[in-house]
Amino acid sequence: LHDAVDAKQTVQLLEEHFSGGLAAPAMVVVDAPDVTVPEIQDSVARLVERVGQDSAFVGPFETVVNPAGDLLLVRVALAGDREAAESGVELLRNEVIPEAFDDSGAQTYVTGMTAVSIDFTDAMYKSVPYVFGFVLGLAFLLLMLMFRSIVIPVKAILLNLLSVASAFGVLVMVFQWGWGISLLGSEAPGVIGSWMPVILFAIVFGLSMDYHMLLLNRI
Repeated sequence: LHDAVDAKQTVQLLEEHFSGGLAAPAMVVVDAPDVTVPEIQDSVARLVERVGQDSAFVGPFETVVNPAGDLLLVRVALAGDREAAESGVELLRNEVIPEAFDDSGAQTYVTGMTAVSIDFTDAMYKSVPYVFGFVLGLAFLLLMLMFRSIVIPVKAILLNLLSVASAFGVLVMVFQWGWGISLLGSEAPGVIGSWMPVILFAIVFGLSMDYHMLLLNRI
């Protein structure tokens, strides 16, 4: 049923015959008091020339200047699949743009769907240790106060972490490796959403801890 959706067919055709990055190009934004000055225009020309020589990008590269003349946008289509597109964004940020706009005096940024996804993932995983630490620490304190013991909270946390690890393993085997997913009438996407591990940890650990506390309290 989903294969009949026009939008899905369009994306599949772009990925098969061109590049999925055509539908979601990287946006290079140049911010300066006047983007029409020769220094910045030369930098933009170097940028376009550089990406045109790299197989990680697909031309043509459209350049747009806002009416005020203080903002310039270059659309750079990314070649390949998701991993290749992410590598292209990193290449833009770390090599291509610094080389092209060296000493130009302009502020440059890279945005677009792929860049936003990279930044979201980086920001989220930077907070993961704090999330895990808060959840585990709070669970330890609550169990220690409830049962007046140190062994019980440690045991409960270790067993619940094993449950979370098992859930992570099943998630990877089914939805990333594709083991048994045909039984669900679907296909393995090959990737797992960057937000999934954190959400899954919170849900599985919370449910495991609830049942553990109820059992121990009953005992």
